[in-house]
Amino acid sequence: ERDTVRVELLMQLQRYSVFDDAEDFLPYMEEALEISEEIDYGSGIGNALNGLGVYYFKRSDYEVALDYVLRSIDVLDSLGLEDDLILPYNNLAMINSRLEHYEEAQEAYRFIIKQLEPNGPSMQLAAVNNNLGISLYAEKKFAESLPYFEQVVSIATELNFPPGIALEEALVQATPAYELSLKLGMKSQKASAMRELGRAHSALGNHTKALAFHDSTVQLFRNVQQMGELFPSLFYQSEAYEKAGKHAKALEIFQEFHELQDSVHSEETKNITEQMRAKFETDQAVKDKQLAELEAEKSAAESARNRNLLFAAIGFAVLILIIGFLYVNRLQAQKKAQMLQVESDLRESRMKAI
Repeated sequence: ERDTVRVELLMQLQRYSVFDDAEDFLPYMEEALEISEEIDYGSGIGNALNGLGVYYFKRSDYEVALDYVLRSIDVLDSLGLEDDLILPYNNLAMINSRLEHYEEAQEAYRFIIKQLEPNGPSMQLAAVNNNLGISLYAEKKFAESLPYFEQVVSIATELNFPPGIALEEALVQATPAYELSLKLGMKSQKASAMRELGRAHSALGNHTKALAFHDSTVQLFRNVQQMGELFPSLFYQSEAYEKAGKHAKALEIFQEFHELQDSVHSEETKNITEQMRAKFETDQAVKDKQLAELEAEKSAAESARNRNLLFAAIGFAVLILIIGFLYVNRLQAQKKAQMLQVESDLRESRMKAI
């Protein structure tokens, strides 16, 4: 049935598919949005828009992703669905971080922290604090970032979850994540876990294992076409080959990293240019329409003025005719009176003569 139950099931399918190929869940979100709009299901509309934002984010089309996520936030906020706003705000922060709009990203992270804090310590709260600290660190606001990193450690300690600072601990944490994602067949999550395993093994000097993990990571992200994740994966792969002493291969991968980065940036620039061109054409069409309307109004006003002038001319001509008619009648009346006077004088003279 095309109802709210189907929309929620589609949303669950999207949540499972988000760790796999992004193309898999695009039809789910499009259908969820279509049904939600048909039945006026506000929550479904907001969450489906957010899901579409996730799709375009994974395609590295950040400007389009940003548009969808902002629309999602507008819908959910207007409905007062504060709990549903956490995911869109998290996506908003991630998109702005990729676009290097750090202040906007930090504002979104602070909103999420404000929503989560009343519920007490959680790893989700720790993760958001960590992301906010990283965003501030990227701007070289080291002093401002420090309290958020301290908060991460505090929450992790309270929950008896070691922060994983040591490389050995990183390896311990990455291994079950890899095994679980492998078991569940989540390609993207599997690749992310493999990347962390590769980094940990590389730092520990286990170069053979590290290179195997990094090679597999890059191949997986290529297969699912997640360019945003492929960037750091290529960088870490190049770094691992460098540490293993395979400098030629490291250089080759590093060059590919830059070429791919330039390519995607060019594509993003192209997308932005296309959006600006479309906006310009839309604005131009609006201006042309307004100009046409003004021309039509001007033409109508001109026609009305000409019509009024014509009526005025006709009225003036009629007035002249009336005045002329009255003047002629007056002359004729005066002439007739004169003739009657002459006849009267003539009769009077005749009478006098008799």
